[in-house]
Amino acid sequence: MADVRTLKLRDMPWVYHVIKQGGLQDPLFARTHAFSPMGLATLSLLSGMGIGTLTFVANSQEDNSSRGIAQLRHRGNRGEADLLFMAPRLDRETAKDVWISLLGHASRQMQSEGIIRLYARPPAEGPEAHLFREAGFSLYARETILELKPGKTIDRGEVAPMEMTYGCSNWHLWKLYVDITPPIVQWADGATSGEAPYGWDCLRGQAVSWNEKSALLGAMQISPCRKGCLLYVLLREPPPEESDVFLRQGLKVLGVPCSKPVYVSVRSYQPCLRRALEDIGFEPVGEFISAVKQIAVWQTVPERVAQTVEGSERVIAGLSPSHMHMVEGKREERVPAGKIHRQKAGVK
Repeated sequence: MADVRTLKLRDMPWVYHVIKQGGLQDPLFARTHAFSPMGLATLSLLSGMGIGTLTFVANSQEDNSSRGIAQLRHRGNRGEADLLFMAPRLDRETAKDVWISLLGHASRQMQSEGIIRLYARPPAEGPEAHLFREAGFSLYARETILELKPGKTIDRGEVAPMEMTYGCSNWHLWKLYVDITPPIVQWADGATSGEAPYGWDCLRGQAVSWNEKSALLGAMQISPCRKGCLLYVLLREPPPEESDVFLRQGLKVLGVPCSKPVYVSVRSYQPCLRRALEDIGFEPVGEFISAVKQIAVWQTVPERVAQTVEGSERVIAGLSPSHMHMVEGKREERVPAGKIHRQKAGVK
């Protein structure tokens, strides 16, 4: 049986060969960041500089085909982490057992470090999604990656008067997010009342907001990275009139087009937003399924919602409407502040 542990310097030679053979990469991270899996492995060895980046290895002394690696990265101070790379490929006979062992060890290690949720982005088609479900992950949203190629000209279209401002408000962003996001997805995203969704930075990010009668109708933010720019968009569904004008003018204000490709991830319950972005010039380049493993439940997360997600074999927003509501039942008790209630994340 493979020995699963944290990466050590002596593992680097064989880790290089495992990475070279390919594996599962986070599609958004791979398109926007310059770090390769080998670069992440090196970074995780550097004490202090690599804080938040972890590499775990499955090293079998008897069978080299049972070797594998898993790489994760913390989401700042949110108590969450993303799975960035997994190897070997699942087409190998022993790969499934290696993945299960790596994901189990990584979950236990993350739990000891205070991580509550572990996220992954397996492909929409293929065996990976089924394996993540076996490993205790819940599938909760199908997403499409759209790309705007560098140098693409964006026509401003018809100029219409609208109240568009620089910056954003955490509170108003949260209210807009709640209005357009199914409750199950809010739980899986770890949404916190009054705070902007993950990825939004109203203090440092380049953002614009569309307001009408003191109500937020839409917002856009762009985050430049080494290889590409990551665009975040929130827009009411169905979109109000002049949404197309807001998107075009917002992209101009944010400095798009730029010298790098721009990527945006659109979920299946945002069909109107996807069509509007494609009309501007964005093109679909990939699909994935958002997956989350609830490692621990902190304070006021409703247990009935957790059971709905974790007990369902197929909970994908936009594809399974029957699962898009919370189960009615008695009001759950709150967990005392500061206490972490550990809970199995197995899937029936």
